[in-house]
Amino acid sequence: QLLKMAIDLDTGNPKATTVPVILYVIRLCCRILNAMSFLYLHRIGSHPSIHQPLRNTDIGDRVLGILKEGQNELQNMLLNKIVPILKFWNKHLSEETRKMDRQALLDLNTTIQCNIHAHILAIFRNVSELNENSCTIILSSLTFLTGRHTWNQSV
Repeated sequence: QLLKMAIDLDTGNPKATTVPVILYVIRLCCRILNAMSFLYLHRIGSHPSIHQPLRNTDIGDRVLGILKEGQNELQNMLLNKIVPILKFWNKHLSEETRKMDRQALLDLNTTIQCNIHAHILAIFRNVSELNENSCTIILSSLTFLTGRHTWNQSV
């Protein structure tokens, strides 16, 4: 529900005042999806690194079904609703960057795009079945961040 409300806040402008709220909700949903994925994989015995029982955690078959259904629903919404928004924002910023000659605006747009690409990667963290399209998106985001992101520098 919260993610649907965040989608409604999108104006199509990656510099809108609602963007930080939308990105916060995306990060929150990604963290929830991480937790759901962890609990599901642990319960079915498929987690790659943790095999000991979790303290005070009993996930029965009913809860397992709810976890899987919720995980699928949230992941589908992130992939099918949020990723297209983020890709549109990136396209908008790229087009704006091509048309300008001011270094300050270029730096601002690049910083915003780095933030967008980082959110795209967070969304794809728990995607278990990758296809050509998802691999292209992941590699594009990694390439963009590798060449443009600056670490520990204030903007």
